[in-house]
Amino acid sequence: ATARRAEVLALGSSRVLQLRQEFFLRPFTNAGRAMSSLLEGEEFLAALPAVARPRLMIIGLDPWWFNPQRPAYAPRRPRSGLSVGFLHLVADWLWQAKLGLGDLWRVAVRGRKANGLTSHPGIGVAAIIRAAGYRADGSREYGRRYTAQDPTFDDQGFGNTLGRLAKADGPFEHGEQAAAARFAQFDALLADLRADGVTPVVIMTPLAGRVLAAMDGMGVAFGYLAEVRTYLAGLPVESYDFLDPAALGA
Repeated sequence: ATARRAEVLALGSSRVLQLRQEFFLRPFTNAGRAMSSLLEGEEFLAALPAVARPRLMIIGLDPWWFNPQRPAYAPRRPRSGLSVGFLHLVADWLWQAKLGLGDLWRVAVRGRKANGLTSHPGIGVAAIIRAAGYRADGSREYGRRYTAQDPTFDDQGFGNTLGRLAKADGPFEHGEQAAAARFAQFDALLADLRADGVTPVVIMTPLAGRVLAAMDGMGVAFGYLAEVRTYLAGLPVESYDFLDPAALGA
């Protein structure tokens, strides 16, 4: 974000990672995954230098931020350096069929650079073989996952997600009511942005219709969702509730 000096910045969890520069007429940066909780958002903004503050910030609001049954996680710390675990990754990927020996041969020996899906050049085996990775604007390209050809994808038919719903596995902890204190926390974050001259636009990004229907069918287990949607509608800034993909015709 500092290097690109973007006028538009997207902040949120991985659920905002497909917002891209070509969607905007002004310089754009995607800071997806920098805010997977309210605490992470606060720390990201505190660390963002004044010269890197955008004119407009799109915040991808995740409804589970306001579920009191979900812990306010401490920020993830970046991993750096090599470890035995990292050195075993290539062997693990080969064993799990995430990579093939032919993939390594084409990239490491034959010098292949362009991926087979878009023909764009990439850096790293995943980008070159599966067309998957991060773009220069910070957005993420999921490549062969779009066409059900990615062997690393574990949620075909939303089976993984639906199982997590039933088990109340994060971020799908069950909660009957939202936490008023977390609404106040988000209000303060928006107020700080506006005080710094940043225009916030809040978007609740979609859940797949099948997943949302399953949540609705569990009744009070996800009762907090209704409160979050009411709160979003009453925000004093531009906001959009796209939780139900039908709102987008999707």
